[in-house]
Amino acid sequence: MQSATLRIGFDVGSSLSKIIYTINDGSPQFLMMEPDVVSLPATSIEHLSGSMARPENQAWVKLDRDSERIHVCGYLAKEFSAVERIEMLKYEYAFYKFLAAVGVIAANEKCDRLNIHAAMLLPYGEITSREQLQAKITSAIKKYYFQNKLVRGRIASFQCHPESTGMVLKILAQHGQDWFSSRRVVVLIFGYRNISCMSFNRGVLEAQHSATSDLGFVNLIDKIIARTPGQNRYALTKAVYAIGSDLRTDHRELQSLIRSKQPENIQTEAKLLVNAIEAARYEYWQLVQDWLNSVVPEIVDHLAVSGGTSAYLKSLLDQNLAWAKPEWMTAPEGALPEDDPALQLRFADVIALFKSTFQTEVAA
Repeated sequence: MQSATLRIGFDVGSSLSKIIYTINDGSPQFLMMEPDVVSLPATSIEHLSGSMARPENQAWVKLDRDSERIHVCGYLAKEFSAVERIEMLKYEYAFYKFLAAVGVIAANEKCDRLNIHAAMLLPYGEITSREQLQAKITSAIKKYYFQNKLVRGRIASFQCHPESTGMVLKILAQHGQDWFSSRRVVVLIFGYRNISCMSFNRGVLEAQHSATSDLGFVNLIDKIIARTPGQNRYALTKAVYAIGSDLRTDHRELQSLIRSKQPENIQTEAKLLVNAIEAARYEYWQLVQDWLNSVVPEIVDHLAVSGGTSAYLKSLLDQNLAWAKPEWMTAPEGALPEDDPALQLRFADVIALFKSTFQTEVAA
């Protein structure tokens, strides 16, 4: 093991932790981890000794070596049936997610002492918590345990910005300070838990047009759950996102949601699901549309849109925002190892923040 300099961009995410990093000025690397975090007795993972799983799929942290409890993060937490803490503020779980991510990187890169430069994204409505988060991370990362292995870190620099800051910095870099300071620029980020809007008029943040709502994709999923028996968020999120507007009783993803084993009930349940998704989708879009109409200024010079949920709503957003000719902001071409349009939108903000903060070119 050895020491290294870690530069890390971290988008906490309620559906996926999105991480980009470099070690000792090497090429940017990407890491994705499920958002789940659960506190368990340390004895809960004793049976995992000798597992061949990758560190990101078997992540747990302890703040003290002799602690009787651990925090399991990511895929392993999901396997332990972690309760989705959608009502919790992101920063409260961002602490453990960050420690777990650094632990994964330390394990993958074979280094146990890290000099860390961090840039993190939080929802606009939670940015007032950044000092608390920084203090907790700065203290804990000096010495903690990942998979029972000691990790030592030092926070050399720490920045925490509202979601969409990366997009704003990208626009600023593309068009220049003079252009930005003479126009109204609005950035919309559509996520799993939140929708955020940041509006700048002549370079000044407009408080009355900048806000975070709780109208992320999970709002739609909960509306479907209320209309259907026996469904859960994990299965619905994957299937509903894949189905999009292609609502058919014979759609493969919709068929995967059917719980009945009786042939005479399968078609009935399929119709129930289609009707529930259709009604929930309509109701959800009405709420999103009303929020957009209330927060987005009537006059906009440049409107940028990104985030994973924006892909699901793209046809509706294109129609509703056509007057502003929105720019759909994605990750740089070739930057991500997977050619997934939704992933390109989900990573766009943190990649732009990382590139701007550390002046690192991000491309394959």
